Amino acid sequence: MGMPTDAQQREEYKKVMRAAREGKKDKELSNRFPWQVKESLKELFIHALATGETIRMLCGTAIESFFGEEQVDLLRQCADQPNSCKIKLLLWNETSSMVAPGLMELVNAGKIEMRISGTTEFGGDVPHFQVVGDRAFRQEANHEEIAPELIASDWYPEVPARINFNKPEVGKPLVKFFDDLYDVCPALAS
Repeated sequence: MGMPTDAQQREEYKKVMRAAREGKKDKELSNRFPWQVKESLKELFIHALATGETIRMLCGTAIESFFGEEQVDLLRQCADQPNSCKIKLLLWNETSSMVAPGLMELVNAGKIEMRISGTTEFGGDVPHFQVVGDRAFRQEANHEEIAPELIASDWYPEVPARINFNKPEVGKPLVKFFDDLYDVCPALAS
């Protein structure tokens, strides 16, 4: 039979991720490559679209390699639906210069609330994650800071992470951690 092709691996990953979201089971899935991050974020945002729950994102850079057109479009849909999701982005960085252009458009349009920590200090120790409601999340392992001169691809940078659609014992502490940090970071001037 041989090794599966890249396209077959991607299709299988998408099926597994979609089944995890639809089944809302406590099943941990891993991801690390940008194409997997995009797929997991897409499924999280589809979950938010269905539930109307708040989306919280703690990111170091929020680069376009992870937040592509499809992910940004789903966030826009979440913000525009009648029972619109509240979307909060906390950037653990000194600046928003590396934030994906599509995300910045949503921030500038008032569809995403964004705060910036103003520092990269302890950046490797601050867990980056996205959480929808208090059960569904994607949480990254500690990793090197993503350099501004990065030339990203579907395979680089690698950011090991786990995703689960029904684990409140992890989701609830992530929400508290996010809200506590968010509250002490300055709001962007409008």
